[in-house]
Amino acid sequence: NGTEKTNRSDPKKTLTLLNYKVCSVRNKIQELEATLEDAAIDVICLTEHWLTQEEVDTFNMPGYNIASFSAREQSHGGGTVILVREQLLYLSFENFNLLNVEKYIEFYVTSLNNVFIICIYRKPGSSFDTFLSTMESILNQIGQEKDIIMAGDFNVHFNTSQREPVSLVDLLGTYGFQQMFFEPTRGEACLDNVFLNFHT
Repeated sequence: NGTEKTNRSDPKKTLTLLNYKVCSVRNKIQELEATLEDAAIDVICLTEHWLTQEEVDTFNMPGYNIASFSAREQSHGGGTVILVREQLLYLSFENFNLLNVEKYIEFYVTSLNNVFIICIYRKPGSSFDTFLSTMESILNQIGQEKDIIMAGDFNVHFNTSQREPVSLVDLLGTYGFQQMFFEPTRGEACLDNVFLNFHT
């Protein structure tokens, strides 16, 4: 998924974002580098990078800095990472990492150009109520007056009438978010998405 945000102070400036469920970045480096050759991407949100803490410390994507990441400590798989183009200034927020619940919700928060970026991974079959309450805590801490891009693998079947996607979209709607993607992202299901709380 990708999205673009126009900077209100300078309409010529845009922020481009790539949301990629990578399922082990170790095996996708060449694919990712090829994608980046063809597009000027400012921010990359990777979910399910599958890296350990030690591997994240040595991970290198030419032209990008690791702005923030989560890695599992007790089990394999999962994890989120936000990469930001080297020329851009950004802020990372370590305090949000305390809200991560391994095997339920993994995320990290970065801001640049006055936009908060949240990269999220929710494990399939994990407690949906835990996921919703954590999402609410994150949004309350950031504050509703901020411009936010929320991207990731939510593992809910968007565009269905099931309880999970309806509850999630309703919750995010109370914070002013709009769903950006409606087409299938894996098979026939729309599981990965981007939400914005500002007009694009």
